[in-house]
Amino acid sequence: MLQFCSQILEEFPEFFIVYGNNRARYPYSNSLLVQIDKNSHSAILFDNGIGHRLIRKLKREFKIQKTYLSHWHEDHVSGCALFKKHEYYCHNLDIPPLRDLDLFIDLYGVRGTPAEKEFFPIMQFLKIEPLNDIKIIRDNDLIPIRDDLSVRVIHTPGHTAGHCSFFEPKSKIIFLADIDLSKLGPMYLCQDANVNEFEESIKKILSLDIDYAISGHNGLFTGKKIIADALKRYLNVIYERDNKVLNLLSEKIPKTTKDLIKKRIVYKNYEGEFANYLVISEDFIIQNHFDRLIQKGIIKKEDNGYILS
Repeated sequence: MLQFCSQILEEFPEFFIVYGNNRARYPYSNSLLVQIDKNSHSAILFDNGIGHRLIRKLKREFKIQKTYLSHWHEDHVSGCALFKKHEYYCHNLDIPPLRDLDLFIDLYGVRGTPAEKEFFPIMQFLKIEPLNDIKIIRDNDLIPIRDDLSVRVIHTPGHTAGHCSFFEPKSKIIFLADIDLSKLGPMYLCQDANVNEFEESIKKILSLDIDYAISGHNGLFTGKKIIADALKRYLNVIYERDNKVLNLLSEKIPKTTKDLIKKRIVYKNYEGEFANYLVISEDFIIQNHFDRLIQKGIIKKEDNGYILS
């Protein structure tokens, strides 16, 4: 068996975690592979951002019939360039940017900014191309594995509008994609992201009976308590950011997202090849918290900024 592809548990030998290149750090991610026929080595894949070299190796071991995409982000779909005449599935809310790369750029909010120049080399490196023939998946759809085994689609928006997780209740395995359980916390950093939806998605996952959780960027979590604790810590980052935003506001002087950027609400520093984009993504995240806190009646808009109510 390939070194980067590991069986998750012996009782359900169909399920494999496929580890992304460079420990699944951006622009790579982990995948879930499910073998549907041992004799023919037929399999289906959930996300394919492991890296082109690893995708080629995986294809030599398995006949991958279909790919289910958790969402539209480039680090989860880059392997599409290496599959021809392939069946792709994605939630309908995330299909438009997969078909139209102009929308892809617009949803990231980088159009006409210095970050746009940072973005195109990554898109070229990952060979991101428009996907035209994508079939729709919906919340609670069942993906058959064998007669008595199916993977359930769970719509978990927040990171993107159509972000999905994939859960098999008998094995208690879930592929979380970018509910990634990172220490940095939930990321709602593009036009179709929403912090309130992300909060509800995490709570939805917490209600499930899970023994094995695959994160898109942080590997495999094993054990109910370990998984539940990781999800709760992850969820708590949203509340910590609420408090950080509130502590930077006053009752008299309106403040904007620009005033709060670089106050370490999300990132500790703004360095590296994506420095310009970090500013844009933090802007999205802070605005999400402004909108959320207005809905709760804790802050209000005044002039071009926000103050405490």
